[in-house]
Amino acid sequence: MSRSPRRECANDPSRRREAQIPDGIQFKSKVDLALDAIERAAADNVPGQLVLAEADTRLRCPEIRIRRQLAEA
Repeated sequence: MSRSPRRECANDPSRRREAQIPDGIQFKSKVDLALDAIERAAADNVPGQLVLAEADTRLRCPEIRIRRQLAEA
């Protein structure tokens, strides 16, 4: 899979400096952001078992990663 242009920009030191992005902030895909939200919800005991997600055809099987994460939560 080719690298995302957004990821390339997010990892470019000169662009990060110009945009004043702190060093601790790293690029995350939509799937990774969704998984983080699921983990936080599970840790906070948010009730419910339904997760809605937008399909992204550019990614390889993101639904499998989300299903695995839900099974572990």
